[in-house]
Amino acid sequence: MCALFGWLDCGKILSVRVLKKLTQALANAAEERGTDASGISYIKPDNWDSVMLLVASGAIRPVDAMKELGITRSRYYYLCERYDFKRSTK
Repeated sequence: MCALFGWLDCGKILSVRVLKKLTQALANAAEERGTDASGISYIKPDNWDSVMLLVASGAIRPVDAMKELGITRSRYYYLCERYDFKRSTK
């Protein structure tokens, strides 16, 4: 039997520390359901496309893009892979 479960902080009222604890607890609960149920999904930030154009042009570095997007390194590279982003090779 398949199911999708999780949480959403629409009002952005939870601290990063609480969000990390909730994510870990959710991952632990998913482990009990098996390896197929333990994936984490990310939502692409609203300003992703405009920031990634700057990265592609070489105007900003990936680390600066992560700060601008307000995301972690792992989420950044996951989204780059997910949306097939290719950096310029200048």
